[in-house]
Formats: sequence, C-alpha cells, structure tokens
Amino acid sequence: MLADLLSTFRLNRWLWQGRRAPAVPLAGLRAGAAVKVAGVIAAVDAHVEPLVSPFTRTPCVAWMARVEEKSTTMVRGGVSYETDEPYFREQLFQVTCAPFWIDVDGGGRLRVDDGPTSITLVLANVNDHPHVNDENPAFAAFMRSTGIPTTLHMGIAGEHRFSEAFLRAGERVAVYGTLASTQVLVAGGYRGVNEEQLSLRGDEAKPLVVARG
Repeated sequence: MLADLLSTFRLNRWLWQGRRAPAVPLAGLRAGAAVKVAGVIAAVDAHVEPLVSPFTRTPCVAWMARVEEKSTTMVRGGVSYETDEPYFREQLFQVTCAPFWIDVDGGGRLRVDDGPTSITLVLANVNDHPHVNDENPAFAAFMRSTGIPTTLHMGIAGEHRFSEAFLRAGERVAVYGTLASTQVLVAGGYRGVNEEQLSLRGDEAKPLVVARG
C-alpha cells in the first residue's frame, strides 16, 4: 500500500515537473538528464507506420480519444443507484504516440521514442464527423478492439459522445522526458560512420510528457 502511494506521488511529481519545466536548447545536454524541448514536429520516424486517429481518420504522430455513454445508473462506494437525469460516463480513454522527430528551437533535431506517454491536448467533440456515423470498417474495428459495439449513425444518435485530439507534422510541440544517446551507423566512406543520435524516452515511472508548444 505504501509502495503504491509512493509510486503515485513520484509519478504525479514527474508529470508536474514536465508541465512546468522550461524548454531548453539541445546544445550541452547530456544523456540521462530529464529535459524539456520545444519545436516543430518534423515527421513520423521513417521506420514506423504513421498513425491515423480513430474517429476522424486524421494522419498524425499522436492522438487522444474518449468515448462517453449516456447513462442513468451511477455507482458510488460500490452502491448502484438511478439518477434523476441522464449523464455521460466515460467508457474509453486512450492515448497513442508514435516515434517522431522534432526540429528543436535553437537548432538540432531530436527523436521522440515511443513508450508510456502523457499527452495534454484539448479534446474536441466529433459526433457529427462522417466517420463516426457511416459504419466504416476502420471505425468498427477500433470500437470492437475496445469492447464497445457499434450502431448505425452512432455519433448523431445522441447515446454516446466521441472526442478526439491529435498532433500532426508541422505543428509545434513540447516534450519532457529522459534524454538518451545512441550510436547509429550512417552512410559514409567504405564502412560507414557511427553518429550520435539523441532521443527522449519514457517509461512507466517517468513517461514522456507531451503538449502543444
């Protein structure tokens, strides 16, 4: 119990630091440091299939999605009861981030690895979007993967709320994480040349903290 509380405290402190820390240039940074950089998303990593957001089918490097269901049943303290008015309860909240590159303010390019990620974006309601209402195979497959059955015109029917946010190439972003250095073989000469590649990484205890920059 105490260990869980300590883990939660450390995670919340890390997320707080990630949101409050100032962005810094790449020059002089060392591997192992917790840093925040800001710049423009250059592209998805060339070796990774680009992401597509689940509801609007928008190509992106990261997305957030939420599904809420209209209900009149509420559970508190293990007790279920009926409410006087219907409300929307969350059925799904999901975040996905692919590896991508940032052209960092002040010069240089940095890779953001995949891994546990906390993304702070403003979710937009997309209930009226055609892809939430036309029973297209991609939408149906995503919903099945979450265990939520689909119905015809699911967005405009009014029984669910769909919200989505995403980050695309060309947009500004700020990322906080642990700086890592890897030697990468690049073309050059007879055998090629080892070149240092900097990246930001996250794990369960210290996830990447991503927001618009």
